[in-house]
Amino acid sequence: MSFTRGLSCNGRGSLPGAAGGSFMASFPGAGGGSFTGAAGGSFTTTPPGGGLGGIGSGALSNGLSGALGGMHSAELYDAVWQSADAEAEAAAHAAGFEYVPLPRQERYHELQVTPMIDPATGVQTMLVVQTDITARALCELRMAQLTETQLRMLENMFPRHVLEFMCGADPEEGLTNLEALALQHDDVSILFLDIVGFTAMSKELAPQQVLEFLNTLFCSFDEICLKFKVYKLDTAGDGYIVVGALMTVDSEGFFTLHDKSDPVEGANKLVAAAYEMLRHARSVPMPHNGQATQVRAGIHTGSVVSGLTGTKMLKFSLYGDAMNTSSRMESTCAPGCIHVSETTYELLTPSWRPHFCPRGGVQVKGKGLMASYMFAPDEAQLATMSADQVAELTEQQGLKDPPCPALAQPQPLCGLSIGSENSSGESNAMLCLTDYVPHRRYDSSAN
Repeated sequence: MSFTRGLSCNGRGSLPGAAGGSFMASFPGAGGGSFTGAAGGSFTTTPPGGGLGGIGSGALSNGLSGALGGMHSAELYDAVWQSADAEAEAAAHAAGFEYVPLPRQERYHELQVTPMIDPATGVQTMLVVQTDITARALCELRMAQLTETQLRMLENMFPRHVLEFMCGADPEEGLTNLEALALQHDDVSILFLDIVGFTAMSKELAPQQVLEFLNTLFCSFDEICLKFKVYKLDTAGDGYIVVGALMTVDSEGFFTLHDKSDPVEGANKLVAAAYEMLRHARSVPMPHNGQATQVRAGIHTGSVVSGLTGTKMLKFSLYGDAMNTSSRMESTCAPGCIHVSETTYELLTPSWRPHFCPRGGVQVKGKGLMASYMFAPDEAQLATMSADQVAELTEQQGLKDPPCPALAQPQPLCGLSIGSENSSGESNAMLCLTDYVPHRRYDSSAN
């Protein structure tokens, strides 16, 4: 087989099969016929003896395979280029030109083969038209990539039932009747988490630095959510919201609502995820002072309603008193701790319950006096033990609740005031923990 490639006026080689190039090849396996053509043009082939001689596509394919010696497409591509480069370079030197080969590029061609009778000779031939469609093919590939990117983005933003609702909407009317998407979910655990000292840090840094810090931290939180199979609902500023016992991932990779959610499993997975987030945050330094990042987490379990609202910037969200209570658990939590309501605490297994100490009565605006529990892991525990290791060791040690006998009865903690009102009647959330030392039932230094 021989390959030739045309040269442009400056001596630069053109692409094989591209405009300006040509190739010749003889395929003995194809009835002994020869195949000659110019890229972008049309040409005819005639096997010896006249007529096609009964050669079908299978015989032609077998002949091509035999002529190529069993080469794979990648090997053939390299062989074409090496042969063409060598021949083009020799021709250029003979003509006194400097040969500069063009870089290899993928080209897309469309071939149309039509059986016909040569009007001049009456011999049966084939008319082959080759067209360079690279521009069109690349455009189609880019459109396909864009569509795939958009679909993946929507999959991460909305659960399956919302995507199906969108696909069924009339394109001209847009999304209407959004109230049909409203669904109630009971015994859902919600985690609110925020960064301690974020407001003060933001005042000292450029916006780009703040965004880079948040992106680094939240991307790691996203991985933790995947690990513990909890659903990331939203971010708002430095706030990160996660839900347990609401979503699962189906066989096709879509988020879908739990048919029969387990409140116990959801609450415990959320506590484990919160612990891992506290633990990982320590490894990310605050960009303005280099100190380890501290976060606080609040969790409550209750009923919520899910759905979409509005017509612009649509977002799947949850609504209800449980969301407000979870936010209050977070805002009244000490830095580096996990604060849960009594409802969530009652769902915890022996793997986690012994680590939570009762806080006595916590006054929360709009809720009155609420019993709550706090887990304050120490530095050594966070540095050496993952959530799975903490749960496993707790079960091995057989720790039992109540973990803090001194606080078994509801009583205000030392120096703690939450939900006070000022003279204008506005509510302030104030937390003073100068004299508060959390009780720890688990001591990692003893192991």
